[in-house]
Amino acid sequence: MLKVLIRKMAPYNQVLHISEIVSQQKRLSPLLGVPVYNNIAKNSTSAQARVTSQPTIAKLPVPPLEKTLEKYLRSVKHFLNATELQVTQEIVREFGSDSGLGRKLQRLLEDRASRTDNWLADWWLKYAYLSYRLPVVVHSSPGIQLPHQSFERQEGHLTYATRFIQGALSFKKILDENRLLQETLGKDLLDMGQYYRIFRTCRIPGLPEDSAYFPEPNDCSRHIVVIHNNEFFNVTILDENMRALDENQLLSQLRFVVEESPRPTKTVGILTSENRDTWAKYHRLLSQDPYNRKLLDIIEKSLFVLCLDGPAPDLGVADKQSISGLQMVHGGGSRASGGNRWFDKALQLVVGSGGDVGCCYEHCSAEGGPVAYLLDYIYEYIGKHPQDLNYSLPTVTFPIPLKLEFKLTPEVEQGIETACKNLDKLVADFEMYCSTFPAFGKDVLKSFKVSPDSFIQMALQLAFYRLHKTPGAHYESAGLRKFIHGRTETIRSCSQESVDFAMKMLSGTATNEEKYRALLAAIDYHKNYAIECVNGHGVDRHLLGLKLIAIENGLEVPALFKDPAYIRSTHFRISTSQVPMRSDGVLSFGPVVPDGYGICYNPRNLNINFSISAFRSDPKTSAKKFQEALYKSLQDMHDVAARAQLKSKLRTWKLKEQIGDVCLREKLGEIDRNGRGCAKRPAEAEMSGDDDNELQY
Repeated sequence: MLKVLIRKMAPYNQVLHISEIVSQQKRLSPLLGVPVYNNIAKNSTSAQARVTSQPTIAKLPVPPLEKTLEKYLRSVKHFLNATELQVTQEIVREFGSDSGLGRKLQRLLEDRASRTDNWLADWWLKYAYLSYRLPVVVHSSPGIQLPHQSFERQEGHLTYATRFIQGALSFKKILDENRLLQETLGKDLLDMGQYYRIFRTCRIPGLPEDSAYFPEPNDCSRHIVVIHNNEFFNVTILDENMRALDENQLLSQLRFVVEESPRPTKTVGILTSENRDTWAKYHRLLSQDPYNRKLLDIIEKSLFVLCLDGPAPDLGVADKQSISGLQMVHGGGSRASGGNRWFDKALQLVVGSGGDVGCCYEHCSAEGGPVAYLLDYIYEYIGKHPQDLNYSLPTVTFPIPLKLEFKLTPEVEQGIETACKNLDKLVADFEMYCSTFPAFGKDVLKSFKVSPDSFIQMALQLAFYRLHKTPGAHYESAGLRKFIHGRTETIRSCSQESVDFAMKMLSGTATNEEKYRALLAAIDYHKNYAIECVNGHGVDRHLLGLKLIAIENGLEVPALFKDPAYIRSTHFRISTSQVPMRSDGVLSFGPVVPDGYGICYNPRNLNINFSISAFRSDPKTSAKKFQEALYKSLQDMHDVAARAQLKSKLRTWKLKEQIGDVCLREKLGEIDRNGRGCAKRPAEAEMSGDDDNELQY
């Protein structure tokens, strides 16, 4: 999900999302650049050895224990009363003492780090993804929507889908030919492995946990799987020499698929939306038949899945952005396109006949940044290549699509019926609104000389406090791609500074200057903590490592992890990610706790795209109310900053007039050269000009 990095900009440090920096690099340079690696280990669930021949990339550090505990205590104080805080402080003191369990676990973790490329990677894949048993739909797999399209009849729909395939193959060719531009952060190289795990990868259900299929570098998959009306087809898109079929040939393949699947059916795709234990049971039953096992291999080892959807249902929302976002996340349920999916697949491209386009991706292989960049590339590829298709060409020189017809037992058929009901319940419970905040975007925030990401994060804090009158534990993803096999760290966006800021904004008695100073203090704390996170010195992954190393060595789980402070501060009611895109789209996902919100945003120059989700079953949360509170918070914060900066400029102008008048009088001999007016600038002027970091204390 968020990949945050630091870019030095005179006269201030700007915290930016990593994919924003990457997109800037790629706008300035051709995509053909410094070659990177593309060797990936077969069928591996290990993140330690997926890539070879890669450039030198730093190893994820193990932060000093005392520093992590100090940051941890600071991050939990606002969730505790005085008595609880005393208990937590004692637990932390004992854990970190010279004779405490924390010291022993720290040594064990440091030893693990010395023996691996990334001490966290295998654990993260296992515990964050493969051991997770809730459905991947809504709970784990994000959707990404691109700008809404208008298709003229079926031909327009299939033409666009054809060119969607071509765009994806064009990007894959860049990967295959080792021509992807090596991304950097300052002098540090970024790990590029996630780009090479987008294609062909698939999550495989299992008990007690899933596995992941990562193909060999010499894998010769020549096919994709196309789903239409819930029917699955093996579609050849590369010839014997691994050259892509031309657009006419691809269009012919898609036309055949549509002709052979005229009516919706109920088939196995809906099972991938189930609880992982349930899906593992039916996957095993299907696999017992050799023919079914062959069909599963075709799907799981395909380059990607293309979902040719019908029109998206409105699901109680009227705007196209929200309808499209819901379609990408869950397909609209069993009576729409919820069965027109294989949710285990790393990449599912979605092209709906109603103009909804984008993707749904399974999360264990990559974060949102690389996948969003692929979607941007495809969207721009389509815009640059004119349509020139002949709809009458027959399928002649390549295999026709093969319909994948599973042999279903009564038990599996009953499982399909149950999966339909369960998905429909989840879809009914899931509330999400995608919209564009129109008043301002990054340009205005940069003119305020603040981090756009930190500003937006504080707006989210204010919106939550406005609605719930209490601080909300707040997760923002920070990218660790400057480290080999790096994934994410948690930016704990809820701080004492953010709470003070929210209270001042809502107090009714605070002056504009007090609000502005509180805003800057909250932004500054967030920005500094984000910097620590992307440098591998966050709190949450280190604590997770200490907990898991204890379990791995048969030791008791430390009291710190059973303490209310830890439980409350990791119950992330606000789960957020910034995923910038060049196109006018946004990524979407569900909340990570039942009483929480899932929020993603794409800050653009003149506006900000948001996706906000919640569960209707929780009486305390409302995605719609949060959207309204967020928009008001953004505007209120803008007005506070604008008034403060206008006042600062007026002071500066007045000061310049005063200094100019004094200097003129000196020149005319009206005052002595050592007169007070020309001796020095007043202190307040030093805080208001363009050369003083714009109040970035």
